[in-house]
Order: sequence, then C-alpha cells, then structure tokens
Amino acid sequence: MRVWMALVVVASLGTACRGARLTSPEVDELLALHRADARAARAGREAGGPADLAAFEAQVLEIRKEWDEKLRAPEKLLTFLDFASPTMQPLVEEAKGGGFAASLAQDATLDRILAGAFVRNPGLRAAHQRLAGTIEQYAQVTYLDTILRQYVSFLRDLDTRVGPTVPMEGVAKRFPFPGTLELKAAIVGHAVEEARARYEIALQDLVTEVRVTYADSVFVFRSIANTEETLRYLKQLEETARGKLATGAAQKTHVIQTQVQISQLENDLVSLHRNGDTLRARLNALLDLPLGTPFAEPVSPRMPPFPASVESLYDRAASGQPAVLAASARAARMATMIELAEQATYPELSPGLSLMVGISHATGGSGKEREPFSTRPKIKPDPWFGTKDAYLREARERERGARLRVTEAQDRTAYRLHEAWNQLDAAHRLFELYRDVQLSQAEEAYSDASSAYAADRVEFLNVIDALRQWLRFLLDADRAERDYHRAYARLEDALGGPVTRRRDP
Repeated sequence: MRVWMALVVVASLGTACRGARLTSPEVDELLALHRADARAARAGREAGGPADLAAFEAQVLEIRKEWDEKLRAPEKLLTFLDFASPTMQPLVEEAKGGGFAASLAQDATLDRILAGAFVRNPGLRAAHQRLAGTIEQYAQVTYLDTILRQYVSFLRDLDTRVGPTVPMEGVAKRFPFPGTLELKAAIVGHAVEEARARYEIALQDLVTEVRVTYADSVFVFRSIANTEETLRYLKQLEETARGKLATGAAQKTHVIQTQVQISQLENDLVSLHRNGDTLRARLNALLDLPLGTPFAEPVSPRMPPFPASVESLYDRAASGQPAVLAASARAARMATMIELAEQATYPELSPGLSLMVGISHATGGSGKEREPFSTRPKIKPDPWFGTKDAYLREARERERGARLRVTEAQDRTAYRLHEAWNQLDAAHRLFELYRDVQLSQAEEAYSDASSAYAADRVEFLNVIDALRQWLRFLLDADRAERDYHRAYARLEDALGGPVTRRRDP
C-alpha cells in the first residue's frame, strides 16, 4: 500500500503540491518501509500462506482453538514455576478441593502454599480471565469484518435518489484478504502474546511474594523458639543468682539485671507473635482464605544452590523476562496497527471517475438539475493524501517510544538481576560465617561463663553479655538464611524463571 504513496509524495515535492506536509526524510522512510513490506510479502509467498479466505479463516480458528486448550491447562502454559511436575501436580489437585484449609493446619510447606496460591489467588485468576478475553478477539478478525461488509453492500445498493456522488470502495477494501485481514490477525496475535506475558508477570509476582512471606514466617517462628530458649536460660540464671544471694556470694543487682533482661525478652516475644499473626494474615489473603485460617508451623525449605556468577544469567533475562516479552509484543502490535492504519487512511492509486458512484439519479432528462459529476476539480489547500499524516506521524513516534520501552525493560531487568545477586552473595557469606564459626563460639562462650560464674570465677555481667551475644548470633544466622531465600526469590523474579533449570514455553 505504500508504493503509490511513495510515488505520489516524490511527485508532490515539486510545484504541484507545495503544501505537502511530508518532508524529504519522511519520504526516504516511506520508501524504506515499502521495500521492507515488499521483502516481507515475498517471504510470505515463499512460505506458502493460506490460499483463500476460507483457508485463512480456518487457520485463525485453529490458532484460537490452540489457545483455548492452553487456557484449560494453565500449569502447562506458564513457565515461571513448574506446577505440572510430579511434586506439584498432586498439591495443585489438593488445592482445588474443599479440604485445602484443613491440610494447611496439618502441614504448611512452601510447595503446598504455592500450589494453593496458583489455584486460588484472585489476582492470578483475573490475569487468566484477561488472557481469555484477549483470545476472544480472534473471532473479530473475520466474522466482524464479514458482517460490516454485508452491511456496507446493503447500503451501497440502496437507491435513495438524493445526495452527491461518493467515492466507491476499491477492490482491496471490498476483498480485504490477504492484506488487512492478515494484519488484523497479526494485531490480535501480538495482543494475545502481551496478555500471556502479563499473565506470566502476575504469576512471578505472586510466587515471589509467597516465597518472601514464607521466608519471613520461618524467621519469625525460629526467632520465637530462640527467644523462648534464651528466656529459659535467663530464668535458670536468675535462680542461680538468687541462690548465691541467699548465701551472700552475690549481689541483689545480679537478680535485678536478670529480671530486666527477662522483661525485655518477654516484650520481644509478644512482638514476634504479633508479626507471626500478620504474616499468616498475608498468606490467607494470597490464598483467598478467611483471615483466621490457621497454619501449621512453617518448615524451612532447602537452601537452593548459590549461582557461581551473575554474568551467565544476563542473556536469559534479556530474552526470557516476561516484562521484556510484554514490551516487545506491545511494540510489535503498534507497528502492525500503524501499517493497518496506513491501508485504511490512504486511498487507492487511481481515484478517478471510474471509482465514483452517483447516489442521486436526478441528473438527466427533463428534470435534470446538475451534471452527474463536477465539471471542475475541487483543489484543497493541502494534498488529499496528507489529511491524516499528523495522526500517523504521532502513531509512528509512539511506536518508536514503545521500542525504547523494550530497551528500558531490558536495562531494568539487568539492574534487578545484579542487585538481587549481590544481596544473595552477602546473605550467603554471612550465613556461612555464623554457621561455621560464630554460633559454636558464642555457645561455648556462654557455657564457660555460666560455669565460671557458678564457681565465682567471673563477674555476673560477663554471663549476661555472653548470653545476649549468643542470642544475637542465633537471630542473625536465621536472618541471614531468611535474606538468602528472599534474595533468591527476587533473583528468579528478575531472571524470569528458575536459576537451575528453564522450561520452554
């Protein structure tokens, strides 16, 4: 469709069309686009597209049928997490039943909660419905156009005997196959791919939030256990101090200092229980369960292997991140819509009298009032082919902006990947430091100080400090493990899939 425009625009750069809005660079761009269209058309003919309109309609319906089948099995459609694996599939089926809440009260593992979120989360289900609604657009590619053509044909055959002559539709518009219909199918295809990517984004956001919340829950439960154990040691120490006070071997301040530490830890314990209630409420919301649904004590998941480097993940993230795929599909859809708008906006190559039809028949005989056609051409200030150039130029600029959005999504993905890997590395190093060295040393220091205090060899403050340091190291080690799981979840979120394996869409 652009070849006639390129020729007319080149011709109009002379004196005949001084009011033309297209500049020389735009003419070069149109010619380049025309060559690209010609190459694409040749490639399409060589690839062997549908032979006729009926075959094209059958092809579109087959594409829609394939998408409908995928929608009925979303665990196979989505790739961020493998819900069709032998481990997850039974949990997914369990989550669809009525006893899911009761199973959480017995065993609240991370996989069971992830399966429940996949089945029950309202946000993910809404994204599924949006994809289903977008797939329904395939029905408009052929059926709606056929209905509109029938209506236009009916109006064209009406003999109203009033009104001026109007342009007759060209052959390409009466028989839009394969030009405009293929473009419409391509537009719907890009829209469906974008909706599918948005569905994948909804899943990865949900899985990441569940993983982070679950890691926080494990940390809170462990903190409660460590605090309760420290309270037990403090109460034992208080009894020891009271016994030594009764014999005159200790001071009253030793008992008071112990009671102060006990009061502080009891207050921390209440705060930890409140945090646990908040995290359970968050999980209930993600699973679409009543607010007071109980959960069993969370089980710490196995720590996934630490990736040796982040450089090997950049290429996967740039090409497989759903945010990048959604931006790419949106840009491709805009480019196809612009091509369709050009075909709808610009007229045929020959807008002469052969493409004009008279509506009024009172143009001859004794009742003749005017000529069938105008005897003088009506010259407009601007060329007739440039009336909607401003709209198309705006659309092209927006399409260039959409292409830049793809680059922006790739850059943001690379940054998020790098940031998550750095956080993962810091948490990994800190956890190994506490696990291999400091935890055992802090426990040994408290044991030695407690024994020495009972034998009157050290000051009481040394025992208190050793016990507080041991509790701090226990909490810090658990916090480092929690941060590792959180950073790993965000790393896979930035990557757009599992670190150790990747399913093909």
